[in-house]
Amino acid sequence: MINKELPGRWQNKKRDKVKRIKFRSWTQEFSKSRVALVLFCVFLCYFGVLFVNQMLKMNEMDSRVAELKMEIEEVKRYNEELEREVELLHNYEYIETLARKELGLIKSGDVLFNVDNNRYVFQEKQR
Repeated sequence: MINKELPGRWQNKKRDKVKRIKFRSWTQEFSKSRVALVLFCVFLCYFGVLFVNQMLKMNEMDSRVAELKMEIEEVKRYNEELEREVELLHNYEYIETLARKELGLIKSGDVLFNVDNNRYVFQEKQR
């Protein structure tokens, strides 16, 4: 009954207080959700940057692995060549041919013809 006796302007002030209280609680909730949204965006950006950096490092490591595999294959081929040469060095005829070509050695009874600086021709003497 008291409310009915109050003039209209007093009743409006009570309504404004209620509206202000509701507005404040809404803005507080909005600012809390805004802070949460900003924090979520910051974390999302942080993890996005980490993810991109990790992907770049993985691509770099993959290319390095590919380079190393190619280098390993090259070394294996070179190793096989050396093994074949070691096997040939156990052969007397190959050693003789190598000594003739590389060092210019001759057998007794052979004649050496120097054709070029790097090439020799051998011929046996006929008796």
